[in-house]
Amino acid sequence: AEQSEGQGYQLPSATPEAAKAGQSNLYKHYLQQGTELMRQGKYYHAVAAFENAAIFAADQSNTDLARGYALFGAGEYMSAAVYLNKAFGAAPALAAKRIPIDKLFPSTAVLKSRLTAVEQVQEQSEQPMLMFLAGYMHYQAGETAAARELLVKALEIMPDSAAFGAV
Repeated sequence: AEQSEGQGYQLPSATPEAAKAGQSNLYKHYLQQGTELMRQGKYYHAVAAFENAAIFAADQSNTDLARGYALFGAGEYMSAAVYLNKAFGAAPALAAKRIPIDKLFPSTAVLKSRLTAVEQVQEQSEQPMLMFLAGYMHYQAGETAAARELLVKALEIMPDSAAFGAV
């Protein structure tokens, strides 16, 4: 007797625990891939990897944080600020976490050029989100005086921002 197409096929069964473990492995894989792509200066590819990680994340705050860093590297400062603001609004403890930012960029020269560029953009626009981004990135780069000045100014403009206050 011939079987019609698809007859007799059974989807593989997986326990919820196995599915969770698989998702966790994919989450970690995409986070690692995105981090490596950032180190290579491939920021938009890193954003895509972090977006893939977000599919498998139980909590979006870490992937939002990672996307914020990749977008900062790409020079997409307002988008970076939005993702960081979202991450810190959901998980304020992330804001105080020290991240070796110099290890995420191909060189310290690239990091310094991004810090200079974001400051120039925020000075021209006076956008509190960009002040926040510049201040936060200066904080992560260990430049606390510049960070404090920018973050205080951003918080004065937007005192109700949970993310600004978290940093």
